[in-house]
Amino acid sequence: MKFQNPKDIFSVIFVYAIILSEYYVFIFHYLPYRYNNNSGSKIFIGIESTIIYIMIHWAYIQAQIQSPGQKLSRTYINRNQEKNQRTFRNHSKKRKPKLMKKHELAIDEEDELFDIIQAIQLDSYCFKCKNIKQPRTHHCKEFNKCILRMYHHCRWFNT
Repeated sequence: MKFQNPKDIFSVIFVYAIILSEYYVFIFHYLPYRYNNNSGSKIFIGIESTIIYIMIHWAYIQAQIQSPGQKLSRTYINRNQEKNQRTFRNHSKKRKPKLMKKHELAIDEEDELFDIIQAIQLDSYCFKCKNIKQPRTHHCKEFNKCILRMYHHCRWFNT
């Protein structure tokens, strides 16, 4: 496992220490105290908690190993569409539409012709990658590509 930042090793070790200490306290201190007379229940709960402990570690390791996430398809847009997008974006920044929500229409009431602006066009193209972006993606400067938001750069997972 390669660490992105040397400081992040402490956060990963901290998470492993918390999980291991909780398991130790539960198995070796709580179970004998709570179920001192009933060994059948103690064994069943001990096996059940061990399985849960293994599943927690497996999920944590999988979260560390997996890719931090990226756009699923590589759809390109031609130069004319890119130029129209840039013009459209510059025009809409000057106008300040009254209502601007993603995937909805916004009406600019300052203009008597009521310019209809499709918000999805503003947010669906990355000028740095020259790609159409999917929902919940943004351009990451570190990876230099569009990836899913909140799926990377987490020091607790070392990604």
